[in-house]
Amino acid sequence: MPTLADETTLYYYNDNRQVLADYNDAGVLQMWFVYGNYVDEVVMMRRQEGQNWYDCFYVQDHLYSPAALIDAVGGVVERYEYDAYGQPSIMDDSYNPRQTSLCDNPYLFTGRRVDFLDNGNLTLQHNRHRYYDYYTGRWLTEDPLGIDPSGAEQNLFLALLQYGDGLSLYHYAASNPLTWSDPNGTFALTILCLWQVRRAVTNTSGMNDKYRHCYVGCKISFYCSPIYCIDAGILKELVDMAGLGTPEGADLVATFAGCGCGFMPCTCKCCCSLSGYSP
Repeated sequence: MPTLADETTLYYYNDNRQVLADYNDAGVLQMWFVYGNYVDEVVMMRRQEGQNWYDCFYVQDHLYSPAALIDAVGGVVERYEYDAYGQPSIMDDSYNPRQTSLCDNPYLFTGRRVDFLDNGNLTLQHNRHRYYDYYTGRWLTEDPLGIDPSGAEQNLFLALLQYGDGLSLYHYAASNPLTWSDPNGTFALTILCLWQVRRAVTNTSGMNDKYRHCYVGCKISFYCSPIYCIDAGILKELVDMAGLGTPEGADLVATFAGCGCGFMPCTCKCCCSLSGYSP
C-alpha cells in the first residue's frame, strides 16, 4: 500500500467483544459507545472534536446497519445506504455523497466495525473472527469452524454444524445477505441461533426443568432475538397442549423470564438464579 498507518488506536472491549471506547497512543479517550440488546446494535457514539464532545445516535435497518446518525437535537448528521453485499454509500443529510464519514463513524454494514485502509481506497469489515470484503462479497479467510473431527468446544463434530453456511468456506451469510448476518464471522445468524440453543439444551441436561427453560430462553433472546424467544416458548406450550407433551404454564413463565434475561448485563446463569430458578 502507498501509505502506512501512522497512528495507534487502543480499544477497550467488554465480554461481548464490543468496543466500549477508543484511546490514542497517548492514552487519551477519543470516543466511546453505548450498545442495545443485540450484540451489534450500536445506540450512541460520543466523540471529541478539539475541546468539545458531541453525541451521535444511530438509526438502524433490519440488519442493524446504520441508516443515519442523529445529533442531540434530532437533526440528521449523516446518512448511509448499502448494496446487497454491504458496499456502503455515505451521504450528508441531503443525500449528497461523501467519500468518508465526517463523524468518524466506524460502524457500517450489519453494525460491524470497518477499517479504512490505503487512504480510504480499501474498506474491510471486521466480524470478530475474520475480515469481510464488500467488493467481492466474500470473507478474506476461510471459515474458522470448517471441519474439526477432534470435537473442539466451539465446533462439535456434528453434521448440523459442519459447513453450516454451505460448502464454501468463504461465502458470506450463506449467500443470503439481505436477511442474514454473521456477527462473529463463523455462522450466519440463523445458524448461530440454532447452535447456541443446542449448546444451552445440552449444557443444562439433567438440571431443574424450570431453570432449563429460563436458561435456554435467555440464550435464544441474546443470540437470536427476544421475539424468537417468546415465539419458542409459546410454540412449545402449543405443542404440549396438542398432546405431544405435558403443558405447564410454569414452564412458559420460566421461558419468558429467560427472554428478559437476554437483556440483562449479567450471565444467563446468574440472571436465571436471581429470577428464582436454581440448577
